Amino acid sequence: MSRRDRQIARGLLALRLALGLFLLQWTIEKFVVPEKTAGIWSKFYFYDLPMEWSWIVAIPQLVIVLAFLAGYQRTIFYGLCFAMHFISTASTWQQLINPYEGINHLFTAAVPILVGFGVLFALRDLDLYTWDGRRS
Repeated sequence: MSRRDRQIARGLLALRLALGLFLLQWTIEKFVVPEKTAGIWSKFYFYDLPMEWSWIVAIPQLVIVLAFLAGYQRTIFYGLCFAMHFISTASTWQQLINPYEGINHLFTAAVPILVGFGVLFALRDLDLYTWDGRRS
């Protein structure tokens, strides 16, 4: 492996870990503060998720995020994490188009994170420090 390949792989590893920890925080919140999850679903997804169902949402999300963090089945799990964050970001479109009302400008932080997921997905074959290891 060339020096350049190692540098790229280290950069993608750092990006994957940062993005994975970001998602992990939101996943853990579903276990720890289920009432907040219910409120988010009600406001942004227009569905009254029973508080007790927060775990039903959190368990598969936890599996997805852990697989993402490990770099397992990159196409599948990088794609799923990109899709999850895309849906989450798209659901805040009203806050994104009106960033200076209240605390809406904080929602714009989701956009560069979404780009990070897209970059990682696009360069997934160069992300070599993964469960799958280097692809031929």
